[in-house]
Amino acid sequence: MEGRIIFLDTEHKIATVNLLGQPKALAAIAIPQDSSDKNPKVQPVPTVPAHRLPTPTPDPAPEDLGTSQIEGFTVQGTRSTHIISAGVIGNDRPIATTTERWFSIDLKMDLVNITESPDSGKHVRKLVNIRAGEPDPLLFQIPSDFKVKEMPQQ
Repeated sequence: MEGRIIFLDTEHKIATVNLLGQPKALAAIAIPQDSSDKNPKVQPVPTVPAHRLPTPTPDPAPEDLGTSQIEGFTVQGTRSTHIISAGVIGNDRPIATTTERWFSIDLKMDLVNITESPDSGKHVRKLVNIRAGEPDPLLFQIPSDFKVKEMPQQ
């Protein structure tokens, strides 16, 4: 059903339903100066002057990896590299993160996504056993023996 996200806690048999709606406008953050201040004032967020930040290294253009077949679907591959210049986050040398994507135009989504970086290692996300078409509606029903807890949008 549209307009909600359901989380199932199978151990406790609780379905938490998060209702979606229109996003609320962002409000200014009011921070009291001290506990006796009855009229809090909005505090600006401190910024670092631009001349003190290292110049970012522009990312190279994505590399075209051509087409391939994954799970019976034609996919287009690209490899992108994001570089964090030395000194930006306290690093003494540049940090390169590489992302390889294999995108299906038919399904309008990545079927394989591989990210590799020196700080978090290699992560591979791959969709398998893909079946195109409408899913079984029973997959989206809350089991009858679950307690339902609705959470309004915050």
